[in-house]
Amino acid sequence: MISGRINTLVLLAIFTFTTNHCIAAAVVNSASSASTSDNKTISETVETGWTAEDMPDPRYCPECCGISEPGLICDPDGIFKNRAFGGGPEAANKLNRDLHTAANKSVCPCMNGKCYTWNVVIFVAVVNKIKNPDNKRKNELIGDFAKQLQEHWWKADDTECQQEIIIALSLGDGAITTEIGDDILRAKMMKYDDVVLIGGVSQDLHSSFDLYSHVQFLVKTYAMYVNHPPETTTLSASSNQTGTISIAKSPRESGTLPAGIIALIVIAVIVFIAAIGLSVVLPFCLNYKSCFRKK
Repeated sequence: MISGRINTLVLLAIFTFTTNHCIAAAVVNSASSASTSDNKTISETVETGWTAEDMPDPRYCPECCGISEPGLICDPDGIFKNRAFGGGPEAANKLNRDLHTAANKSVCPCMNGKCYTWNVVIFVAVVNKIKNPDNKRKNELIGDFAKQLQEHWWKADDTECQQEIIIALSLGDGAITTEIGDDILRAKMMKYDDVVLIGGVSQDLHSSFDLYSHVQFLVKTYAMYVNHPPETTTLSASSNQTGTISIAKSPRESGTLPAGIIALIVIAVIVFIAAIGLSVVLPFCLNYKSCFRKK
């Protein structure tokens, strides 16, 4: 089952990242046709960029985020309204419904087992550009943007539990990332290497034209994990200064067999050796009758 799921993920990842190189032209078309919240134009946000602090909260200002009702996606620049990116007039609203469905079916990851308003919540932030006054590398830039949203601005509940997954996409920076709350990792609900495998972290978005379908795929895949935590996954994660995550695999995944199976193997080996020994000794005894002499 695990190998089949991994094969499926690999095929989906290859399909997602082998589309054509049309995104640059689509950015220009989007910039000329859509507008953002706070009376900003697309060209202004592309020039100045967004910060996590400036991002509207889709739960309290859905109209600022390009959706018709309170939700979990913020697309202030109207990127998913543009068919050039695989979206359309109702694309953000449809994705918002998928996010609500995933949240309602998810399992609580908090250490004390108590979730209040939500269990696991997947948020999506889609912007034309992230403000970058310090000239950070784009992987660091979008990683910090998502982490700030997750830790300070888009909290699922007013608790210490980190039960959010933030999918952040910056069109102008050509990058996407996924920030996973520590309690989700600690609860062994997801593996970070699977996130990388399916394209949840990338700094090479120019080759992915249908951005909307890719984000939709990520949402549905993450929902599968948080709705049905794999029983054999024993994931422990710790963030260091570079943002990497160390992963400990389960005994089955790391090649260690259960004690019962090891015992059966040992018994089988002993029987095999005994059989070989008898096949050698018994003919010798019969030929020379040395094993059957009476004293």
